[in-house]
Amino acid sequence: MKSDTVSTQNVVGYLAGSDSELKDEFIVIGAHYDRWGWEEKYQVAKKRIQ
Repeated sequence: MKSDTVSTQNVVGYLAGSDSELKDEFIVIGAHYDRWGWEEKYQVAKKRIQ
């Protein structure tokens, strides 16, 4: 596998809640916008979650 350094763009969003007691709490959900795909030949992990 060839390695290279490139610039990419990922997506970040924020949704404010309405509960005043939970205003200082947050949940982080991560994902990769610049992924290789679902094809088996691109999978490097032995196990994956779908």
